[in-house]
Amino acid sequence: MRTLLARGRWLAPVWISSALAAAGCAVAVRPAVPATPALRIVSQLATGYGARFTLQDASGSRTLRTGDFGRDAGEGAPHSSWQPLPDGGRVDVEVTLLGDGDAPLALGRFTLPRAQREWLYEAQVQVVRFQSGVPLPPCMGCQGEARFPVRPGGGLTTADSLVVTWGARHATRPLPPA
Repeated sequence: MRTLLARGRWLAPVWISSALAAAGCAVAVRPAVPATPALRIVSQLATGYGARFTLQDASGSRTLRTGDFGRDAGEGAPHSSWQPLPDGGRVDVEVTLLGDGDAPLALGRFTLPRAQREWLYEAQVQVVRFQSGVPLPPCMGCQGEARFPVRPGGGLTTADSLVVTWGARHATRPLPPA
C-alpha cells in the first residue's frame, strides 16, 4: 500500500503518526469540543485534490468542502468544524473526490453509526494505492471503513481508492497524556 502525498509522489508504507491518523486513528485529538454528538472530517488529501461531503441526518442536509477546512495549532491536517448531530440519530454521508476544476473523480456513500450523547465522531478521508492482497493496517479506535473506486487520470490509477475511516470517543472523559 502507498499513500498519495502529492501528484506523482508516493510514500511507501512508513507508518508515522500522521499516517496512523490518515488511517482513521485520530480519535485522540485534543481540540475544544462540544459536549454533544458531533462529527469532524479530517482531510489527508494531497494538494490538487479536494472532497465534498453531504451529511444527511434528522436535522436536514448540509455540505462541507475540504477547501473550507481549517487547522488548529498542533494539528497537521486540515479539518472541518464540529458538525452537531442529532442525539440517537444516524448520519448518511455522500463523499465526492474532486480533481482540477472540481471534476468528480470518485463518489461513494456510507452511514455512520447511531450518534450517542456526548460522543464525538471523526472521519478521515484519503486516497490510497492498494497493492494486490495488502489491506489497510489495523486501526485502534476505528469503527468503520469505506472504500470507493476512483476514475483514472490526473495521477490516479485503477489501483487507487478513495478511503474514508471513522471512529468515536466520549467527549467528556479525559484522554491519556500525550
